[in-house]
Amino acid sequence: MTNTNDADWQADWAIEIDRGRLALDGSLVDAINALTRAQQALATLTSTHVYDIEFAENPQGDDIASFLSDSLRNTRAAYHIAHRVIEDEPT
Repeated sequence: MTNTNDADWQADWAIEIDRGRLALDGSLVDAINALTRAQQALATLTSTHVYDIEFAENPQGDDIASFLSDSLRNTRAAYHIAHRVIEDEPT
């Protein structure tokens, strides 16, 4: 009877790990997509076609661009590291 309970526990544990890994992977993809959209929106605001002076000529626009770029780089790195763990370590 203990073996069955242990096997059930291990199966439940493996399912929880799979769910968590899928959630992590999906959340990182969502974050990358959201940051990419934000970067594109800022590029539109600072383009010669739109040229929102508050973003195009103020240091805050450059700061936002830098933060978005850094955030994308860090989030992509987190995604690749997590993806390696997920792909290389079966549960």
